[in-house]
Amino acid sequence: MTQAIVSVIINLMVSASFLARNDISDSFRGGLMVVLLGFLLLSLIGTLGYAATRMKLFAVMAFIGFGVFVPVGLIGVFGVQKMIAAANERRLAVQGQEA
Repeated sequence: MTQAIVSVIINLMVSASFLARNDISDSFRGGLMVVLLGFLLLSLIGTLGYAATRMKLFAVMAFIGFGVFVPVGLIGVFGVQKMIAAANERRLAVQGQEA
């Protein structure tokens, strides 16, 4: 989960650096802000939602949110994949103990 949260923070900093530029128009900056913040929220909600519930829907939300921020977003994708793998291992260990 740490990788995914670090990726969200880095993506936020990258987004802020784009929004701080003076060579783009205000209307473009406003549209860019809406899009980038939307995908940041999607990745954050997906990451935290998956960490809390282990529902695949939240993992997909995180993947979509991180996908916009390539290459830095790949850090978040790998973080969520590690969380999925750990959850699968725990589930298999519990099923193995029941058998």
